[in-house]
Amino acid sequence: MFHFLRLIRPLNLLIIAFTMYMMRYFVVGGKWMDWQGNETSDLFCFTMTHFDFFLLVISTMSVAGAGYIINDYFDIRIDRINKPEKVIVGKYIKKRVAMLWHTLLNFFAIGIAVYLTFKYYNFWPLIFHLSTTLGLWMYSLSLKRQFLSGNLTISLMAGMVVLLSGLADLPDMMLRYQEVPEGYPFTLEQLSFSWKAIWVFTGFAFLTTLIREVQKDLADVKGDEAQKCKTVPIVWGIPKTKKLVIALVVLLLVPLFLIVFSLQLELYRLIFISFAVIVPILYSGFLTSSTNDRNGFLGAAKWMKFAMFAGVLYSLFLF
Repeated sequence: MFHFLRLIRPLNLLIIAFTMYMMRYFVVGGKWMDWQGNETSDLFCFTMTHFDFFLLVISTMSVAGAGYIINDYFDIRIDRINKPEKVIVGKYIKKRVAMLWHTLLNFFAIGIAVYLTFKYYNFWPLIFHLSTTLGLWMYSLSLKRQFLSGNLTISLMAGMVVLLSGLADLPDMMLRYQEVPEGYPFTLEQLSFSWKAIWVFTGFAFLTTLIREVQKDLADVKGDEAQKCKTVPIVWGIPKTKKLVIALVVLLLVPLFLIVFSLQLELYRLIFISFAVIVPILYSGFLTSSTNDRNGFLGAAKWMKFAMFAGVLYSLFLF
């Protein structure tokens, strides 16, 4: 069981769950939810019940866990070079057992998605799970070894996790509340702001994940090269790839600065976003440009992951 937990990356799965709950209760419902996640007005309710949203989170975690398993299944040779101490499939867990767990987790997730689709006539959970399952298989099988294809695939899926949190409720809510009656704890403009905020967080998740993926490719050059992969550092070389990371960091920071200045944030919000989000992003870019060893690139990726987590945490201060 210990090795199985290592295989599905429980910390990463918890981050997925944390992200989805933060998006729902502090972005979608931030104006009318209390700190316990209860509606502050009997007039308002989410489209999806709290329990069904919990099922959606569990199914999303299951798809991600299955993705980690299949990735390790196909990456045994590369991992023996890049991180031999972390090899699990074929060493502690038999390959056929790993494939069985991968299949069971995907069927479990898709089963929940089918249930939610028929109950709410919302096809997004099913579309997300089917496309993600296929995408993670293709990523592990070949895309991650191709130029930018794997990086973009994982980044899109990270953004889709955020977007799915909004798609569970917002489309139906926008239709139901075209005319918000007097006495409701929100306005249509606030609901529209929640929808825009979901897209901003989606873009943030996409870009931070894309930067991390390129940084991890820089760290894994040795093993990837041995397996004839065509990742960005191998095709472009390390110096040009570093420049790409810096360009992506700038691409991430420019709209972030524009949003910060346009919103005229209170001091405590400005302090949080500056020191918990912007500074780690800058430091991650600095580490990438100044290091040439595996540990340095991995350190840069960890700082970017911290910035991503802090960015999600900022949803606490959104309203």
